[in-house]
Amino acid sequence: MNKKLTELIALQKDKFEQEQQIALQRTMEDVLPEVIVNTIDIEECNEPLVRIVDYVPNVIIYFKEDRKVEGEDTLYARESVAEQLSEIAKDIAPLRLKVYDAFRPFEVQERWYNRICNEIKANDSSLSLEQIQLKAFNFIFPPSLDPLKPAAHSTGGAIDLTLTYDNGEELDMGSEIRGFDCPAIITNANCISEKQKDNRIMLIEAMTKRNFVNFPGEWWHFSMGDREWVAYLGLNKPAIYGGRENPYKTRSLA
Repeated sequence: MNKKLTELIALQKDKFEQEQQIALQRTMEDVLPEVIVNTIDIEECNEPLVRIVDYVPNVIIYFKEDRKVEGEDTLYARESVAEQLSEIAKDIAPLRLKVYDAFRPFEVQERWYNRICNEIKANDSSLSLEQIQLKAFNFIFPPSLDPLKPAAHSTGGAIDLTLTYDNGEELDMGSEIRGFDCPAIITNANCISEKQKDNRIMLIEAMTKRNFVNFPGEWWHFSMGDREWVAYLGLNKPAIYGGRENPYKTRSLA
């Protein structure tokens, strides 16, 4: 891990030790609003974005067609994130990691955000634009080109993932990833079976052991080093990951 991240974790060791239990208790009422996340400053550490597959050889990368923007079927994350995922892959063996998203280009963030806002509006046409945006924030950050006010996935510090058996079959978590119309997507949903709950606990334990923080509205979303990470841990420190340039475009121009 980079020096800034290591120092942050060392200084707030007690918070990281408590995070596993706290993550298993948060509810939708604990989802921090955008206005709170936007109070977190960023002191960019300039850690590079790297290909996750180069650090976790047995990772399963899943790409939906509407996720592709540059024709490259791979995912990028900050180097420390990829390094920690490598350790997690060792911790959980013979299970494997299946990653659905990490760094997300602005174009994809904008398209998905608009789609979710449109779905919310279609379900309740009485809502104002502000109300729609507040509801949408439970599922997705608004797109931003401001490196100091980035969407979580635009930093390379956020990741969407699950666990699979060695043969690639996903463990039953009680809902599909991004099944936003399903109440079971909430990390600590009450409508899932004991087995599904145990599987989620296994994922949360594996991730929090390596200093990730879970977003309570989505059992699959974890972050490190970004503004959400700082906010949910209550670190009272700047985040170290801001918005980054699109690595897919960079590679296509190389």
